[in-house]
Amino acid sequence: MQSERVCIVLSFDSNMFQQARECIASVRLYCKYDFDICVVPLELEEKEMNWLKEQKVIFFDNLKSLPMFKDAPLYAYAQTCRPYLREIFPGYDVYMWIDSDIRIIDSYAFDYYISNALLYQKAIVISQEIDNTYIFVQDPRSAADYHSAKNERLLEVYGSDIAGILQYFYCFNSGIFAISHESDIWENYKNNLAKTLQTSYNHIKEQEAMNVAIAESGMNVCTAPSTMNWLCASKFPMYDTSSRRWVRPSFPHIPISVLHLTASNSVINLEGKTMTIYEYYKIKGLT
Repeated sequence: MQSERVCIVLSFDSNMFQQARECIASVRLYCKYDFDICVVPLELEEKEMNWLKEQKVIFFDNLKSLPMFKDAPLYAYAQTCRPYLREIFPGYDVYMWIDSDIRIIDSYAFDYYISNALLYQKAIVISQEIDNTYIFVQDPRSAADYHSAKNERLLEVYGSDIAGILQYFYCFNSGIFAISHESDIWENYKNNLAKTLQTSYNHIKEQEAMNVAIAESGMNVCTAPSTMNWLCASKFPMYDTSSRRWVRPSFPHIPISVLHLTASNSVINLEGKTMTIYEYYKIKGLT
């Protein structure tokens, strides 16, 4: 196990730098594999780059060589770089992508993602956006909105056949995944992203390029449970005081291994005070 080389990749701008620092700290704390942390930096400040250099991070600094939506903001490179991780950082056995707003909170998450990527080299290890506590699963109106918006995007990019196949499907979330350099999914992922880039920008379209690639592979996927990519904005997790762990908020109260601090930059009003959801997460102790 320790002889396999693992590339753990993040991409972020200054707005997400503090989150990335905390994410990297959680990786270093819990990943027991032979890994490098690799970063696609998005116009970071000098002091931020210096901190990353102190962390012995490996950089990719040729953004202009990567494909991009014509009308997308700079941070969209953090999405469109993902199908190209093998080319950006060559020479690894497994590539693990982690969004900057993710916090790993136990070593079991790495054991699951990386060991299964090594074992099932043609597959991808990834979690689906489904748990019966999530608002867009539990609430019929929210579920209808989820699927109708998804299907509209799929129809625009891939046509009616693909949109029909995935019409009622809850997508895999591309915020965290592990995949062998041998997997066949890479090429379809790139091809689908190329189709997507011909349309207007939407931050979900890269994820759907991956989902279509997985479907084209015959669903060659090792599915991680929702507790290994818990979408906190979809349902806030519960803190179990007896185990001192974040757990699934409904029975069974399974321990969560990966907190995904989704919608961090969205603004909410709490008891008359305006704050970002990330500030709320901090108040609640998620990060």
